[in-house]
Amino acid sequence: ATAYGSYPDVYSTGRRPDDRMESFFLAETLKYHYLLQAPVQDHGIDILQSHVFNTEAHPMSLFGTARFNELKAKAGAGRSASG
Repeated sequence: ATAYGSYPDVYSTGRRPDDRMESFFLAETLKYHYLLQAPVQDHGIDILQSHVFNTEAHPMSLFGTARFNELKAKAGAGRSASG
C-alpha cells in the first residue's frame, strides 16, 4: 500500500502510484499543511494576515504589518546593543 505517492501520468487509468517519497514532501508540503491547520498561538505565524511563504516553505513577514515592525525593532535593538 502507498500512503503518499506520485502518478507520472494522471491519464493512465489502472496504474498504481509510484512507491517513493520526494525529498520536499516532508520539508515543504506537510509544513504548509501544519501551518494552515494549527492555531496561530501554537507557532506564531499568521499566514492569513501577516506572513507569506517563499518557495522553500519558509514563512516571511509582510512589510508594514505589526509582526514585521516587531521583528524589525528587535533586529535594530540587537544591532545597537552589539555595536
